Amino acid sequence: MLTKAVQVYRGTESYVFDKSPTSQPECVTEQAGVEAMAYLITNPTEAGICEDPTKWPGLFTRVEDAGRRRVERFAKPAKLRREDGTYVSFLDAELWPDFVDLEQEPLCDALAVDPDVCVELVRREVAARIAAKREEQKTSGRGFVGVLHALHQRVTKQAASWWMPETLDGKIRPRVKAGRGQGPARARAIVRLFAFWDAHEDARKRILAGETDVVFPAGTFRWHRLFGFPREEQQAHFFEMTSAFG
Repeated sequence: MLTKAVQVYRGTESYVFDKSPTSQPECVTEQAGVEAMAYLITNPTEAGICEDPTKWPGLFTRVEDAGRRRVERFAKPAKLRREDGTYVSFLDAELWPDFVDLEQEPLCDALAVDPDVCVELVRREVAARIAAKREEQKTSGRGFVGVLHALHQRVTKQAASWWMPETLDGKIRPRVKAGRGQGPARARAIVRLFAFWDAHEDARKRILAGETDVVFPAGTFRWHRLFGFPREEQQAHFFEMTSAFG
């Protein structure tokens, strides 16, 4: 019903909720984590919108957030702006909290890297990505479209880059991510992933066959948390490679 209401409100038949799962590849090296955060920060620039990603007015991740925990508070809006420029009251406003807090965990904690070192690594990666995009735009003769132009796009308009051939639709689902030039680490992570799937399926079949002493592999969630079956302890470190950052 929410989907239908949004479609009527926006005057579109486009999907409101994507049926596909979100892409959540596991960063298996420290470099992969740095590259992933730099990708988030430079997204407005790499999309060709603004040359400086900090000019993007939306929810923005800062380079400094790699080394600190940040909490942002957002107040409940009194009115919502429609596409025709008019405003409507926030429906059932009394049912919603007055504000929500969004907490962002620092990347340095996940990488077990000194906060200042982590921030500097992300800063270098961000600078390299911005420089590469500027050079690409210069070589191709294209300019950045600008924030105002991007904000005036209709919400029902889809970018051509969203289109995917039917032969590939649903088949590109990366599960692991390593940094540039770290192909061996990615290959080892894929081998571990397949081994986990095989062990999990074997445990599930044994449970369904009536065995009572089955232990699921480390990383199992539903059968352990919801159904109470035991699982192995996680032995391997989250990152495959030793620290390359000192």
